[in-house]
Amino acid sequence: MDQNKTNPLDNIIDLREFLYKILNNWYYFLLSILLALLIAFGYNRYSQELYRVSTKIQINKDDSNNSTTDVLYNTLNNNETSLKDEVSLITSFPIVFKTVSDLRFDIGYYLKGNVKTSESLFSPIEVICDIEFTQNKTNFSFDVEVIDENTYNLYCEKLDFNSVFSFGEEVKLGSYNFTIQRKFQDRWNDYPVTIVKFRNLKQIAKQYQCALG
Repeated sequence: MDQNKTNPLDNIIDLREFLYKILNNWYYFLLSILLALLIAFGYNRYSQELYRVSTKIQINKDDSNNSTTDVLYNTLNNNETSLKDEVSLITSFPIVFKTVSDLRFDIGYYLKGNVKTSESLFSPIEVICDIEFTQNKTNFSFDVEVIDENTYNLYCEKLDFNSVFSFGEEVKLGSYNFTIQRKFQDRWNDYPVTIVKFRNLKQIAKQYQCALG
């Protein structure tokens, strides 16, 4: 009976040996921690950003000329049909197209990083031009590099164009005329090169319409 009992000192000795092994191989543990932190940073920095949004819409119908009985009857029988009609109207192509047009999704801004080029809603610059102008020739792009708080360099590989402009100055790039305004207040030297792309609004509207459907 006594031989089968476990000596508590044996567990203490095993724990000490385990700690000694950790101390003797501390560099492996440090390397594992650094590697895990590097992977986590890379995932947070270069993974695609996804946002969940929601909204509430109040639908008002003018029933002032109807009696109370008519209002209750119509509410019980037509509520579901009316809701489906409103959803179909909101997700219709004309409404979606007007929304992306008002938000100026015809111009995309992409920040060029050391590893990845990502689209950004917070670009340091803003291109000022009419929508008709961007839709004449879509899939056109050029690079903008901020030099200082007053000037920037514009480069277009397709047209072999490279020149320096001031913010607010009219730019004539081939058949394109536009101006570029700065959106930053300070730290202008911290911003990377911005790639500006003119995009097809009809294609963008169809993509958002499919996502809403």
